[in-house]
Amino acid sequence: MKKWLFVVVTFVLILFIVLSVQSEQLPSNKWLFKQTLYSQLTTDTQLSVEGYTNHSSLYADVDAIETIYLSSLDEHQKLVPKTIDIKTYGRYTYLGDRYNKVVFLLELPKLEVDYYIKTCYLTILLKNGDKLQASIGRLSLMKPSEEQELSIYNQYGDNADEGPFLTQIVLDISVKRPVTIESVCYTVNHCVPILNTIQSQNSIAIDIEPDLFYYQKTSLRIFYTLEGTLYAQTVDTFLYFEPMSTVIPENSLNRIYVID
Repeated sequence: MKKWLFVVVTFVLILFIVLSVQSEQLPSNKWLFKQTLYSQLTTDTQLSVEGYTNHSSLYADVDAIETIYLSSLDEHQKLVPKTIDIKTYGRYTYLGDRYNKVVFLLELPKLEVDYYIKTCYLTILLKNGDKLQASIGRLSLMKPSEEQELSIYNQYGDNADEGPFLTQIVLDISVKRPVTIESVCYTVNHCVPILNTIQSQNSIAIDIEPDLFYYQKTSLRIFYTLEGTLYAQTVDTFLYFEPMSTVIPENSLNRIYVID
């Protein structure tokens, strides 16, 4: 009898250990968000926010979502989209885990002024009461200007060392009257001095200091002087490059959120 009791107890202990090890080896449900500089015009029809998930998540199901919005952490600044759509794309890898890319397509409300959130959060509240609040980077929305004195006939960007952010933008500009390019802003609050006079046509280079954000797509605001008067002209949002790798680089630009 004691022998059988010993066998049963030993079997139960071994089973408990095996189940514990398997439980520890199961991957946690996670969301990953790249800290990105989102810079575009207030008139752009959509803002696309990218996230990555390693599981089938209700946060990627439009029908399960009660509300979704962009805000500062304290929510003193808050933008609630008019409509949302969600698209899921192929497999990506990060530190050995497999993720699906999820793109939140947000139709933002009409804005009549510039809008800027230095540290921007995406908040998703589900119908079942669950909530995800994730840091996504920085948001800059420029109100377009009506000035059209400058003609941009070519534009391209450079990402040094094939990094995830723009380090330089080059604009080829033609003008009918001589102008002096004073500065170029790539967000509402970040401007680069230029001081370049264009008689007919010329190229200007905007050197952008590396920041802790993914950054491939941007609108621009060009300040220029014409006959002693300062003007501003916006340049439409433009995608300068797009990484093709399905491996998400390991760096401090990624935020991981474990979902219980």
